[in-house]
Amino acid sequence: MDYTIKLNSGYEMPLVGMGSWLGKDEEMEKIMSDAFDAGYRHIDTAFLYGNQKGIGKGILKVITDGKILRDDIFVTTKIWNTSHTYARAKEAIYENLRQLGLDYIDLMLIHWPMAFKEGDDIFPLDSNGKVIEGEGHFFEAWKALEDSIEEGHVRSIGVSNFNHKQIERLLEKAKIRPAVNQVEMHPYYQQKKLRDYCKEKGIIVTAFSPLGSPGDTNFRNKQMPNILTDPVLAEIAKKHGKVGFVERKIKIGNF
Repeated sequence: MDYTIKLNSGYEMPLVGMGSWLGKDEEMEKIMSDAFDAGYRHIDTAFLYGNQKGIGKGILKVITDGKILRDDIFVTTKIWNTSHTYARAKEAIYENLRQLGLDYIDLMLIHWPMAFKEGDDIFPLDSNGKVIEGEGHFFEAWKALEDSIEEGHVRSIGVSNFNHKQIERLLEKAKIRPAVNQVEMHPYYQQKKLRDYCKEKGIIVTAFSPLGSPGDTNFRNKQMPNILTDPVLAEIAKKHGKVGFVERKIKIGNF
């Protein structure tokens, strides 16, 4: 899996990455070993997932064992919604580095454009069960990411779950253009308009849940058909000899 694409930051990003959403922290060291053996070099995680320490242990082990060099591994992580003020975003950047045990992050994203109330709660709720909005703004988080590039803590920066209007607003103030916009994208949700816009702006679109995330019982739309059992897609996979390929990826992680 050595195919890469060049980002507007000048760095190369592997085209295929292993998502770690739903992965338990205590399982990630073993999962990382299996993923690297399978050829993965791009690992995607986030503060929200709560598994970065395990991922860091897995990365450290393969490097210590001399199997893979750090520069051959591309790590993507994200700033959560409770860290959109400049100060909290800076703290979040350092915390991601600490959890992963890395000197630098290859790609760091703003996970979502909306800000939640600062604090220890991942989803701060009011008495009615609604998320409490925060005072920060993604402009501030972006400034923190830009400064972290200058400081050498992050190599490339981007956004996640941003629509084209939100990206337009960001570009009005940004010194550094986003390298990536990571969004949900799969055969049932192709996002052509957003892809065309990002291409025009020189922003690479990364697809999360490209197989529809069938194992996600919390956020997946239960009404959406299972991509892996779609007869048309199953026939295409069979035609290209990729049925076993897909099954292996699902066992390794939330690809």
